[in-house]
Amino acid sequence: MHWDKGRLARRIFQNIASGDPLLTGYESFDAITDMECLDDRGVYYLEAYKLFPYLAVQYPDAVFILNRHSPDELWNGVDDSRRGGFPGSTGGLRSAPGVSVVPGVRNDV
Repeated sequence: MHWDKGRLARRIFQNIASGDPLLTGYESFDAITDMECLDDRGVYYLEAYKLFPYLAVQYPDAVFILNRHSPDELWNGVDDSRRGGFPGSTGGLRSAPGVSVVPGVRNDV
């Protein structure tokens, strides 16, 4: 699941408030990305990805990938990605510049 138009981040925070596991409602997905939400009026910005320590505790077998691109680098590559890949990429996640597995969590992927 990628972003879900901000519903993903909102749901994670709703789950916290109700005492449910963070990913309740998204159990059927194997991968979750872009866990953030800026509301339509720009009043609040939810950064559920910053809950990484809690996600790691609740989902100990999960693999977490850290993307070290700046937002400008990511958005500048959008047009390139539509033409067949990120700049400098050979097509695989491991070869994408600025992407690494989070050290100390699980590096066997």
